[in-house]
Amino acid sequence: MELSPKTLGITGGVVLLLFIVLAGVMTIKKNSYESRITELQNAVAQRDVTIETQKGVFQKLTLQSKDLSSLLDSKDEQIQLLQKELKKGKEELLTANSLVVRWKKAYEAQVAGHQTEVPPVVPGGIVRKKVEFEKDFGYIGVSGFTLTDPPEATLKVQQNRPLKLSVAVSQDKDGTWKSRATSSEENMAIDITLAAVNPWLLEPRWYENIGLSVDLGGGTGFLAGVGASYKIGKFEVGPKGWFTIGGGGVGGFVGAQLLWHPFAR
Repeated sequence: MELSPKTLGITGGVVLLLFIVLAGVMTIKKNSYESRITELQNAVAQRDVTIETQKGVFQKLTLQSKDLSSLLDSKDEQIQLLQKELKKGKEELLTANSLVVRWKKAYEAQVAGHQTEVPPVVPGGIVRKKVEFEKDFGYIGVSGFTLTDPPEATLKVQQNRPLKLSVAVSQDKDGTWKSRATSSEENMAIDITLAAVNPWLLEPRWYENIGLSVDLGGGTGFLAGVGASYKIGKFEVGPKGWFTIGGGGVGGFVGAQLLWHPFAR
């Protein structure tokens, strides 16, 4: 029995509608599951503390939030400047990390001093004793001197080389986000007080989910097809049309297409 183009169109529309409903239901279930997983991961991340996974590498679980600005300390003057800059540029934060850096232990050492006598400023004055000292700790340097009668001391502390901090945000296969921080100096301990990421900022815009397709084939005749699709979760659904030339005449068909991306994240 030969079906009329109208019947074929109605059939194709029904099939397309069923595909859309199926893809929508599965996507809603998937989004609900992912939302619950994110909620549980955030609950764990809020209780997490910074740990040193290996020497010099500090790690903390990362919160997932669509509004990272609200997590920052609004009373901090530097944070206020950052937020003003973001608002001025109409920008959104992708990641936010706050670090507290401290020395693991104090820099201390016995230092050999060099003693000299300082002649009096006025005739008959007191000869003062001056002890000079200097120590290079690598990252910082200390130098100074002391004077006696009356007692006096001068101290200079300087940074010999810059302190370099590196922060990396990564995601495990299970979807968990982690923040890691390292320092260029071994004597530095890092506490990650805030670790947050907005993964939704990386999601495609609605129009980026639109797809167009063209099919070409040959045999006893010529087959061509065109279609459009929209990505919903792991699926792409949309209308499809084909026409044939040769092998008995010219014909046309309409229908729907469903594409499944089983390995997409």
